[in-house]
Amino acid sequence: MRRYLFGKTILDIPDGHKIREIHRQDSLYDRAFGFILEAIADRAPDSVFLDVGANIGDTAALMAGYVGNPIVSVEGGEEFLPFLRSNAAMIGPQVSLIERFVRSESLRGSRLRYNSGLGTGALQVGGDGDALDERRFI
Repeated sequence: MRRYLFGKTILDIPDGHKIREIHRQDSLYDRAFGFILEAIADRAPDSVFLDVGANIGDTAALMAGYVGNPIVSVEGGEEFLPFLRSNAAMIGPQVSLIERFVRSESLRGSRLRYNSGLGTGALQVGGDGDALDERRFI
C-alpha cells in the first residue's frame, strides 16, 4: 500500500495501481474536471454525485475537492473495498458507500464474473470461473 496525492486528497492506493501511470501520461487527469464539477454543483446545489465503479475512491476524492454535495460511491470489487473505505473516511462525511456491483436490468439472470488487474476491474458475461452471487448486485 502507498499514500498518493490525488486532487486535494491523499489516498491509500494498492501497490501497482495504475493511477500513478495515468498521472505520468496525463498530469492534468485529476484537475481538468474541476470547472465542470463546480458548474454542475452551482446549477444543481441539491444534487447528489454518483460514482459507479468507485475503485479506491479517487473520483470521489476529486469531486469532493470541488463540490460540497453528497457523493455516493458504488464498488463491488473486494480487493478495492478496504482502500475505498479508508479513503472515504479521509475524504469525509459527504461520501457514502454502497458495497455492491451495478448491472443493467438486461443482464439480470446472466452469468457474470468479475475480473481485475492493473488497478481496475470489470464485470464480464460468461466465461470460466465462478459466477457472482445475486446478492452482490444492486
